[in-house]
Order: sequence, then structure tokens, then C-alpha cells
Amino acid sequence: MLVLPLPPGESLGSVQTVEVNLDQRKEREDRRHLFDAIGLSVVAAGCIAADIVAQRYTGDKFSHSLPFLKDVQEGITEVDAVLAPVGMYGIPATIAFIAAVKARAPFNRRAAFADEFSSREPSADGGRRHRLGGLNRRVGMAVAGAALATFTAGIATEVSEGPNRAIDAFNSQVAGDTLVVQYKQAMTMVESGVQTDLQAKIRAIAESRGIATHSFSLNLGVYEYNGSSYTDLFGGIEAPVDSPLHWGGGACEDIPALVDTSSNAPVGTHLLVNGIDVRVMGTTDHASSMNRVSGLMDQEALKSCLAQDPEKPSFGFSVVADTNTTQSIVDEAREDIGSKAPAAVITKEQYKANSEIFWDENVKPITSVLSLAAMGVSMMAMASSMGSRLLRNRAELGARLAAGAKVSTLRFAEMVRAAKDGVVAGVGGALVGIPLAIVPNAIQQGFDAGAGAHELAVGAAVGLLGSLGGAAIKLIGLKKVANPAETTRI
Repeated sequence: MLVLPLPPGESLGSVQTVEVNLDQRKEREDRRHLFDAIGLSVVAAGCIAADIVAQRYTGDKFSHSLPFLKDVQEGITEVDAVLAPVGMYGIPATIAFIAAVKARAPFNRRAAFADEFSSREPSADGGRRHRLGGLNRRVGMAVAGAALATFTAGIATEVSEGPNRAIDAFNSQVAGDTLVVQYKQAMTMVESGVQTDLQAKIRAIAESRGIATHSFSLNLGVYEYNGSSYTDLFGGIEAPVDSPLHWGGGACEDIPALVDTSSNAPVGTHLLVNGIDVRVMGTTDHASSMNRVSGLMDQEALKSCLAQDPEKPSFGFSVVADTNTTQSIVDEAREDIGSKAPAAVITKEQYKANSEIFWDENVKPITSVLSLAAMGVSMMAMASSMGSRLLRNRAELGARLAAGAKVSTLRFAEMVRAAKDGVVAGVGGALVGIPLAIVPNAIQQGFDAGAGAHELAVGAAVGLLGSLGGAAIKLIGLKKVANPAETTRI
């Protein structure tokens, strides 16, 4: 048996003590691993039990009804509107701030220290520095948060404003800028119908004054093509005899219609719309919205065939006159026939705004919460990065404090670093968000999401605020982390 000599100055007792300590550490680690395994087993069992209870007593989810808070909804909906100016003006302002620090550096010791200290990692000095790698570690999550915010803002904008494409397509076929509908909040996703006798009287009075009117109807339905079904929004207009859309009555088959190119149905093909045979005699371009392919046909065909109700009142009608003139006609018609049936005078722009309000209230709260969550993730990630950096550099920070440096000077230098990271995270994340916002266009028919100035500004704001906010949170405790009494020996 080979016997190794003890190191100089070591006794057999000290070696045995080390062996005992190592054995005890091994036992503690074994116990910790056992407790970890038991804990994870309990968590797994709890998850299984919770799932069984959920499916047995609540269907497929845990849920609880809460009172609807209209004020909260309206506040959350405005998040993007608040963030956009921050990104739009905050990024240039932050760049200007960094430039000002650099410009002051030759003449001001505080600015010189902040510029130099914020551009390097003290703990990396003396070794090989991976600038891009370090940057990725610092701002990676903040970039992801900014990209997510750009993506959600792009989705929110498309959901809110996308339906206007179909409205514009219909409006272009109906002359006049003023509409008469059942109520002032009317829009494409709700029902509207001006009572037949009141509508007839209004149009007769308008005609007697030499003012043209044009009625229109809408139908939300489903069409089938090539063995698959899709949702649609068809508009019905008054088609004169010489119009290619003219139906002429009779059997509900081979009805001519204009259909948007997003349907992928070429001219001459037939669709089954609400179970009715419709022929594509022409196309529109870029007039569909989220999962709603738009189409246009003779109003009588739409009411008699698609809606299966030839006596159904028109959704509304346009009047080639201003709102005041139109309102006077409506008032006169009411008085003449003694009608109290609802009828509201609105502009085409108000009609579009009603659609945006509807979709804002349905989707914006969700996307705004996602933007806030993205900013929260960015802030936590940057706070964690700042905390790690303070711990890595606590020796140098403590030495500087011991040498008389002010805590405020160190905080200022670190905030300059955070500003640089914020610009990178905001701009980089917003740019990464552009292709992300476009991807849904391939998986949602009629969708045309993207990232414009507003969406890019929202993403930039999330990256910038996440970086600055996360750094500020951790810098509150800088003096405690870099306490000279603990980090230095004087």
C-alpha cells in the first residue's frame, strides 16, 4: 500500500478534521437533495390533485366572476397612448443625455467618471472582454420585452383599425358623407335598421329637396370555398340595372358579387355564402379585416337570399347633405307621420370611430396588459442584471466609497450605463418586433398587422423604461451592497 507524506506543517489530526468536515458536507448535500425530491413530488401530486378537482367541479379551469370596472378598462386601454410618446421622445432625449455627459466629460470630473465607468465592466478588467456577449446578457430580456410590446401594439392597432378597410370599401360605393342609422353607436358588428315607413318618408322629403339618398345593408355570415368555410362581411348596395352587381330578383342562385382577394377565389368561381350560390364577378383588394372576408352585392339579393328576409329594413342610408340639413329632414319626417321610431344622424367618420371603439374595448385591455407585463419583465430582468453587476463590482465600488467618492456619483454613473442599455433595448427590441408583428398575417385570414411609428414607439418605451426602472430599483441599495467596512480593509 502506497502511503503519501503529509504536507509540511499539517498533522494527522488536522487532516482527519478536514475529512470529517467533508463527510458532513456530503451528508448535508444528500439530505438537501432528498428534501428537494420530496418537495417536488409533493408539488407534482398537488398539481395532479388540483387538476382532478378542477375538472370534476369546475369543468376545465379555476375561475371566479368579478364585477366589471368600466373606469379600469378605459384606463388600461390608454396604456399604449401613454407609452408611445415616451418612446417617441424618450429615446432621442436619452441619446441627447448620453451625448451631453460625453461632451461635459473633458470639463467635469463627475461627467468624466460617469462616461468612463459606464462604458466598462470593472470585474472584467484584466481579462478578455466579450463586449457583445456582455451586452446580450445585460439587455437580452429587455430587448425581448420591447419586441413583445411592439408585437402586441401592432396586433392591437390592426384589430382596432383593420375593420375600417371594409367600411371604407362600402362607403366608397355609397355617395354622401352623412348617414342615417338606428342609433348613433351603429357599426358593422351590431344590428341596425331604420323603420321602413320612417325611412321612406325621410328619403321622400330629401328627394323633394333635390337631395340624393342611398340605402345599404350588412350581413355577417359564413361562406364555403374549396371544401373549407370562412367568416365574411357582405355589404348590400342599391345596384342599378346597368350595374354588374344587379340581381333582378328570382331564384337565389348565381348572384353576382365583388369579393376581396383575401378569399383567394378567382373571378368566375362560385362561393356558397350562407348556403346561397354566389358568383365572383370581380374583386376588391385589401378590404378585409380579422377573419372577415368582405364582399359586395345587390342589396335586394342580400336581404332576400343571404338574410332570408326581403322585408328587412336597410341597415341605414346615406344622405348627400351635411348633418344639420339631414337632421332637419329627419325631424320633419317624424312630425309628418308621428313616428317615434329611433333614427340617428351621424357622419361616416363617426361610423368608423364607432367600430374602433368597439374593437378597442374588446382587445386593447388585453394587449395593454401584455405591454405592461412585458415592461415588468424587462424591469425585473434589468434589476437582476444591475444587482448582479453591483455584487461583482462591490470591491471596486467599496474602494471608491472608502476613498471619498459620493454614493450619488456612483449612482449617476450606473444610471448613465442603464440609459445606454435602455437605448439599445428599446431600439433593438422595437426592430425585432417588426417581423414578429407581421407573422400573424400568415395565420389569420384578412389580417394585415405590422409595426408603424406608434407601435415602434411603444416597444421602445418598454425597453427604455424597463432598463431605467430596473436599474433605479437596485441602485437604492448601492451603499449597503458596497459597504466599505465589509468590502475593504483599511
